[in-house]
Amino acid sequence: LNLGGFMKKKLLFLLLFVATFSCGKTNKESKSSDKTVNNKNVKIEVSEKVEVLRKGSEKTGYVTLTKDWEIVHRQEGEVEVIIFENSKKKEEYITLMQNTTDIYDINSMALSAYEKLTRNEEDAKYVKKLKESTLNGKKSIQLETNYPNETAVKNYTEHNGKIYMIEVAGPKESIETLFNIVNQTWNPDR
Repeated sequence: LNLGGFMKKKLLFLLLFVATFSCGKTNKESKSSDKTVNNKNVKIEVSEKVEVLRKGSEKTGYVTLTKDWEIVHRQEGEVEVIIFENSKKKEEYITLMQNTTDIYDINSMALSAYEKLTRNEEDAKYVKKLKESTLNGKKSIQLETNYPNETAVKNYTEHNGKIYMIEVAGPKESIETLFNIVNQTWNPDR
């Protein structure tokens, strides 16, 4: 059975959404349909197992991803950063970062990032305005950049005196799916 790219993305998103409630268990998604072959009604069932895991850390929070997502960068210390890359689609990234609120709140942290990006006139034309948003039900400030070959959406949110920055980046056609994954599954707690 050959599923198109769009259908695979929709199926993956559905599986990840369902996986949110099982935290690290293998999920099985089944589809069935009736087909007529040589004047006989035949029921076809397609099953695919997709392993999903909670990935991240106590400092950065966690997101539910398939085993295809690997850590490509990790910085520990006062500010912790973890960058995941989809090993099947090398151009897709999810970044989790955490900082204390001693220096920033979500508004000032997002504004600082916005100001850094808009200092350069060449970069400024790709930066959208800051806007209020939510991330998995938590208030956030969102910053989006739309470069010709990559779109990135950063969300800054606060929980228990800590500031989190969760970013998805990749080709424009992947951003909605990536954002839905983090929007549905990111949480500061495992």
